[in-house]
Amino acid sequence: MKQNWTGTAASAAFLIVLLSAAPSFPQTNNDEELLRTRETVWRAWFEGDAQTLEKLVPAETIVMSSGSKPWRRQADVLRASAEFHSQGGKLLRLEFPRT
Repeated sequence: MKQNWTGTAASAAFLIVLLSAAPSFPQTNNDEELLRTRETVWRAWFEGDAQTLEKLVPAETIVMSSGSKPWRRQADVLRASAEFHSQGGKLLRLEFPRT
């Protein structure tokens, strides 16, 4: 089965946006904390780190992406990460614009 990694990456990006609005995470005015959490989620996804993803991505998370018709949930995020990692996918570079 051929996986559309662009759509999966887009889903992961949307997931990060949801983290800032998740009720289980207190809202703060600390942008640095949010940026660190966003990076941690990305790195955990690419490394197949299910334990960190389960901690940072609430079970009630809904992920929407233009590359995928159905909405996805935490289990889908974990599964996509595990598939990417098990197929030898690697993170080559991760850059975020700093404001």
